[in-house]
Amino acid sequence: MADDPGRSVDLKWLGEDQYAIFVSYSEEVTLEIFQDLMDRFHEMLNSVDYPVAVIADMTRLRRLPKNLLGHSPKLALHPWWTHENVARIIVAVDRGMMERVIEIFSRVFIKVHAFGTLDEALAYAERSRSSSG
Repeated sequence: MADDPGRSVDLKWLGEDQYAIFVSYSEEVTLEIFQDLMDRFHEMLNSVDYPVAVIADMTRLRRLPKNLLGHSPKLALHPWWTHENVARIIVAVDRGMMERVIEIFSRVFIKVHAFGTLDEALAYAERSRSSSG
């Protein structure tokens, strides 16, 4: 899935020490892609024995998957959200509809740190990493 220009997401570790899982979404993704990513996050989290950040770049995402909000309770039950190795969840998202969805999800299910740009999200991840390490 990583670095494949034909795919709608790019998923990879950040840093040689694998301090964060990074996913970047293209303009449009499906509910199935979100579900597959959660399984991949869980596998990646199981491969380390220390806390890592999960950083999602959703700034290019223009359309939400059909029925995303209706499936939110099911998606929120996936074990990756509460995995012991999740230090924090950080999202870069354009201001507007996606920001509102993240805000609601964060209030109802699990805390997500949202930023308006990828640079802000990465800077927060680096500050958090420095202060906890």
